[in-house]
Amino acid sequence: MRNTFKKIAVLLFASALIFLTACGNSPAKKTSQPETKTQTKTAVAAQQTQVKPSAPYITTAKGFTEALLSRARVNPATFDAAQNLKLIPPEVKPDSVLTRAQAAYIIWNTINKVDWLKAENVPVSRAVYDLWDSYLSGKDVIIRPSIFQRTLTALMYLDYFRYEVTYASGRTDVKYFYNPVILNGKDMLDSYENAKELIRIFKKKYPDKLKVAIIERPNIKVVRNVERVKYDVVFDSKTKTSKLIPKQKIKVDEYVILFERNKLPYTLIYNGVQMQYQPVVLYSTDADPLISYPPAASALCLTVPMGLKQEVEINTERVKPPKDWSDTNEKYITATTMYKIDPRYNKYLYQWIKSLPRKYKYHDFRRFEERGYIEDIKQIPNLYKEPVLQLLDLGIYIYDSSPFYLQKVRTKPGKTLTEQEANELLERVFNRSKRKVVDEIQMEAGFYMTPDGTLYYGINNMGKVDRANLTEYDGAVFDSQYIVLRTNPAMIPLIQYKIKHNAEYNTSSHLTFWARYSIWGGYTGVCFGIGGQGVDFAGERVYALRGPTEVETPAAYIKQSKAYDAYYLNDKKPPIKPGAPGVVVQYGDVYVYYFTGLDEKNKPDARCFLFFEKPVIKGAKYIVAKPDPSYK
Repeated sequence: MRNTFKKIAVLLFASALIFLTACGNSPAKKTSQPETKTQTKTAVAAQQTQVKPSAPYITTAKGFTEALLSRARVNPATFDAAQNLKLIPPEVKPDSVLTRAQAAYIIWNTINKVDWLKAENVPVSRAVYDLWDSYLSGKDVIIRPSIFQRTLTALMYLDYFRYEVTYASGRTDVKYFYNPVILNGKDMLDSYENAKELIRIFKKKYPDKLKVAIIERPNIKVVRNVERVKYDVVFDSKTKTSKLIPKQKIKVDEYVILFERNKLPYTLIYNGVQMQYQPVVLYSTDADPLISYPPAASALCLTVPMGLKQEVEINTERVKPPKDWSDTNEKYITATTMYKIDPRYNKYLYQWIKSLPRKYKYHDFRRFEERGYIEDIKQIPNLYKEPVLQLLDLGIYIYDSSPFYLQKVRTKPGKTLTEQEANELLERVFNRSKRKVVDEIQMEAGFYMTPDGTLYYGINNMGKVDRANLTEYDGAVFDSQYIVLRTNPAMIPLIQYKIKHNAEYNTSSHLTFWARYSIWGGYTGVCFGIGGQGVDFAGERVYALRGPTEVETPAAYIKQSKAYDAYYLNDKKPPIKPGAPGVVVQYGDVYVYYFTGLDEKNKPDARCFLFFEKPVIKGAKYIVAKPDPSYK
């Protein structure tokens, strides 16, 4: 019995011990107080880890990928399927939260593996046209054959390009960008003086090429011995008008352009030549550069088709041409159409200019790195660089502004996705209207034409574009009502500010090209502009007048720029005398030139201009501002 009792007691004790252990208790041990505290902290930390909310499912590799595949209509839309398709970076696990770069990798690879996404987002061809080639191809009407578009204007337009990106889906995106001719370290078409120098180089290099030589194209025809009536322009100083007096009948050779927009339902007999197009005259052998030279020449005359009655307005009396006048003197490229040294009429000059080096080499996704638009480009691992840049080009990638630069952005490739960013990325993939490209802005065109050549200004029908009396001051005519301008990233918020805050732009927020005279008094040529106020910037370098509230400097320099603005833009006590050299202050990658002029009442008028490249201004003082140290 005693042995039996002992056995029962042992069993009961063992059972109690097992029960206590299962309930989380254990036999007491002697421990010091610090050890007890350490155990408590560890237990609390473990409990906090267990109750801490997990990252939003959409930000994880599995959640994001499956949402992407589901919207891309991929079946099965699973993480395993994505891995089999090699859409996932090697180091990414299903439950890991994606970084921006990793998400870009997954999106770009998905686009390339899903046929319908590839057809919408991966170009099958790219074409770059200069604006003369574009016109002759029947596209936009910017450089055009006209005595009312001076040779200098035509030359300067050659710094701009039409860029066509075509996709397998059939869509073609058209963008316009600036890419200047660079020779001897200078943009040779950005000013009157530089353009003259370029012509002098050509004249010295090719003295036997100073002649009219029309470019050969399938849609350019020459019609021989066209009958014309030559008229004298008789000016009436009292009425300030001129009338055409028939002078003689002549025969000329005409080079005509045949555009598809002018195709006829019948065959036209043009001076004995059969054609199914209403021709547009490119050049006539009786063309005289003096006809458009202001002031006009004493022998001024005009040639018009037989039987056509026409009256013209002349705003100046006829005088003799200057003593140094010649039809190859580059001095007069700003005054008239100089046929022998004009790229529209001298194919040798045109082809030579086309052969010259340009500032930029790339126009696809590689341009971001080439142009230095990404501040943290070196932080993007090689595996992720192309996907990030490709999505920047498509407007899908999400980027941040830089506190130190206006012309650069931050990609932050290692930043983990927030729920908002993950959803925004997915929305941008499948909704093109939500996309945002670093260096592009879409605006309504000032003038545009329909495929049949009907010209519109806003909603106003202006007739056929090839019969309109357009001058260089009327601006460009685009072949789409909405156009995309690709420009310096810093330019875009400035344009947007103008439209939002300036009343004159609110009613006419159209984008166009203009000819412009500089505030410095010299001709600066053609540029993009907004509405009826002319040009706000030349190329990508200068943004006209800057008010202290309308244009912000980089965030890290705002305090300092406000202090400089308050000091230098003081009309009552301007620190800079009117007409004296001013002060250039560098704020990161922008330069503000402060100076004092005179207003219409001859009183001091303190002003400033914003430059995106360091300006060279004789006598000006240069200051480099220091950034706010709180910005990183």
